[in-house]
Amino acid sequence: MMRSMRVARTALVGFAVCLAVSCSATDDSVVQVQQAETTTTTVALAKTVLDEPARSTSTEPAPTTPTTVATECNAIDDPVEAAPSAVVQALEAAARAPGFDGVDVSISVWIDGWGEVLAVNADDALAPASNQKILVGLAVNEYLDPGAVFRTTIEAVGDDLVVRAGGDPTLTSADIDRLAQSVAAGGVSSAERLIVDVSAYAQDPRAPGWFDWQIPRYVGPLSGLMIDDNRWTTDEAFVADPAWGNGTRIREAFERAGIEIAAVVVERSPVGIVKAAHESEPIAELARQMMWSSDNQHADLLMMELGRSVIGAGTLAAGAEVIDQALTELCVDTVGSSADGSGLSRRNQRSAREFQEILRVARTTEAGQHLREQLPVGGVSGTLQSRFTGDDAGRVRAKTGTIIGGRALSGYATTDSGREVAFSIIVNGEPDLASGSLAAIDALVTAVLRS
Repeated sequence: MMRSMRVARTALVGFAVCLAVSCSATDDSVVQVQQAETTTTTVALAKTVLDEPARSTSTEPAPTTPTTVATECNAIDDPVEAAPSAVVQALEAAARAPGFDGVDVSISVWIDGWGEVLAVNADDALAPASNQKILVGLAVNEYLDPGAVFRTTIEAVGDDLVVRAGGDPTLTSADIDRLAQSVAAGGVSSAERLIVDVSAYAQDPRAPGWFDWQIPRYVGPLSGLMIDDNRWTTDEAFVADPAWGNGTRIREAFERAGIEIAAVVVERSPVGIVKAAHESEPIAELARQMMWSSDNQHADLLMMELGRSVIGAGTLAAGAEVIDQALTELCVDTVGSSADGSGLSRRNQRSAREFQEILRVARTTEAGQHLREQLPVGGVSGTLQSRFTGDDAGRVRAKTGTIIGGRALSGYATTDSGREVAFSIIVNGEPDLASGSLAAIDALVTAVLRS
């Protein structure tokens, strides 16, 4: 249930974000999801020391309930008149479509001036699939500098070379080759060791609730050092320890560039002299890519960066705390849980009403407006390019969600009469049945457009 809109925000300190060292991929079979054990924690969100980012090597804990943070809220003006009975009946008929038979469904549709006009198991928490990325995007837009970049550096420390991982989800083997060539051009011909320093981010390569078979088919093992999405090999040793495996690839690139390296180690290193650096595209562009292509790697690394930048711990659990804080500041009461950013984990659990209220209230914030602009547009862009086409093109902005055993769609729309809509539809069930719900989801949204 939504409480009310804030008058004064509780500020998080240290949001002038410097990423790492500078200022700077759908899945599986339905299983019974057991609600993760949760604890309620009161945390003072202290200022992050930007030139010495906090580091963590702890194992990722289970997701937590929202951090308790004091906020002042005021009533949101939401005048409601009764929706025409023909509209309600049309939406209820669409929600009874055969495509929703045999599956678990949570639906909430709000139309401006009429309020919530359709609610079907609206408070049932289900696995939202990639609708989870909505929460990541909202927090990223709220707390991270949109112009900041992820920076990966090669540094000289004594007789060693150090790869200082900056959490870049877009780093490629071609980027590594360019870094190696740049170091060689600077006169370096050998090193005793190649030190891979990933200490700014958690070392656990998987999120709570991920299955072995998901990695690396649907998402690469997590690390502060990602090369080619960490999906370039299925080798078990690499999946268990991607930092060392990526270090060996970097050594090979250096050797091709004429630099001999005796050994590869993964450890924390003091800061050295920068010999070469690679920077990602700006955070705002990465957030857009995450939404348009539903990029799992972008989502999980951005969630880890939220934790690192805002509360000093580069973990998914810390990122989940930041997401909870963003929702608290919206004055939306939530009971859902977040285990990752990609939406692959079955420990992500949230109801359609929560998503609808989050999206509705977020419209009134600058971060929410940016989020809306980043969402795929029906008939136009991203994962909605081939849906809601023709005369309805451009009238739906929403995040798709697809996992084996789940489909979801949450976002915004504009009705024929010009009314603004916030909606969420989440479906979980046997894989074939859940997959078959897609047409019913689109038909329901189309019925909303006709309202």
